[in-house]
Amino acid sequence: MQKNLYDQSCLTWNPQGRLFQVEYAMEAVNQGTCLIGLKSKTHVVLCGLKSTMHETLGYYQDKLFPVSKNVGLGISGLTPDGRIIHKYLKNECLNYTYVYESPHPIEKLVTKLSESK
Repeated sequence: MQKNLYDQSCLTWNPQGRLFQVEYAMEAVNQGTCLIGLKSKTHVVLCGLKSTMHETLGYYQDKLFPVSKNVGLGISGLTPDGRIIHKYLKNECLNYTYVYESPHPIEKLVTKLSESK
């Protein structure tokens, strides 16, 4: 049997009882970099490890992105996926600031992100 017949959905089991989409996601997590956030009453520090895409290229992928004045984003998994989330969050914050002239509340922003498709 061909592997690509069973890797299109996370609900399709192959004859050996494996879910390829789940295995792909676990491998992506294993290849991710470390990210840590520290919070005090007045400050927040977000730190991430720099990683190169390839040793011969010699440049680093950005792992920390500003979303708005009061929101930042750190990516520990796949960078292209994180950039899509960053773009979505940045647009939501800009729209909210334009309409309400105040920063987007974090709770509402996280809820919107979790409910988006």
